Amino acid sequence: MKLTELEPQWIRHEQRIEEREHIVGDHATWRERGCPTEKITGPVDYHIHVDTIAEAQGVLFLCPKCFVENNGNVGTHSIICWQPMIPQAVKPVPGRWTFHGTGYDDLTLRANSSSVSVTEGCRAHFFITNGVIIGC
Repeated sequence: MKLTELEPQWIRHEQRIEEREHIVGDHATWRERGCPTEKITGPVDYHIHVDTIAEAQGVLFLCPKCFVENNGNVGTHSIICWQPMIPQAVKPVPGRWTFHGTGYDDLTLRANSSSVSVTEGCRAHFFITNGVIIGC
C-alpha cells in the first residue's frame, strides 16, 4: 500500500496560550450540577497543515491496518509521526523520525527503530519506506 492512499497531510506543531472554558468537577455529573465552568488560561496545542515536506514537522495519515480492515477511511483513525525537533511533551509519544525524501511518494521514516508502532487500540506496526507501507 502506498502512503498516498492514506490521505497524508504535512503538519507542524504550534502551541498558543489561550483562555478557554473548563468543566468544573466530575464530568459524569456535570449536567446535574448545572454545567459549571471556569475560565482558564494555558497552552493549547494545534496541528497546522502545511504544503511541503520542507515546512513540515510531522506527517498525519490514516492508519494502514484499520484502512484495510474498514475497506476505506470510514471509521479509520489517524496516525501522526513527528520529527525529532518536536519535544516529547507533544503527543503522540515516544516515536520521532527523520524524514527522508521529497514528498509523500518517496517518504522514508528513519529512527533508531524506524518502525511505526501503535501501542494502543489496533496495535498497527509497520515501516514507511520510499512512500510505501511495509509490514502492516
